[in-house]
Amino acid sequence: MSTVLATSLVRLLDDAGRRAVEASPTSAGPSVWVWVATLSLLLALAIWLGFRYGRRTGNALEDGFLQLAAPLRLSQDDRVLVRSLASDIDVPPATLLLSESVFDYASAAALGDDRRLDVARVRDRLFGIPSA
Repeated sequence: MSTVLATSLVRLLDDAGRRAVEASPTSAGPSVWVWVATLSLLLALAIWLGFRYGRRTGNALEDGFLQLAAPLRLSQDDRVLVRSLASDIDVPPATLLLSESVFDYASAAALGDDRRLDVARVRDRLFGIPSA
C-alpha cells in the first residue's frame, strides 16, 4: 500500500513539474514589451494632458486671453505688449485679439510711446493688414 501511495505521489509531482516546465512566462500573458509600451503611452498621454490643461490660471479673462494667443503664436513680449495696451484703455486683453477697431483705438492711445513699431508688428500679425 505504501508503494502505491509513493508511486501516485511521484506521478503527481512529475505531472506538476512537467506543467511548470511547459508553461513559459510568455505564454501566461502579454509580454513585458507590451506592458512597457502601454505604460509609455499612458505616461505620454498624462504629460500631454498636463501641458494642455495645466495652464489654467483660475482667472477666466486671462485663460481666454491665453487660449486666443496660443494659436496666434504670440511671443511673450507680444503678450506683454497686448496686455499693456489693454490696460491703457481699461479693457480685457482678449478684446484686442478679437477686435481690430479696439486694437486700433488702443494703439492710437499709445501713439506717443516708443512702442509704435512693436504695435504695428503685432497688428500685422493679428489682422494681416498693416496699419495705415
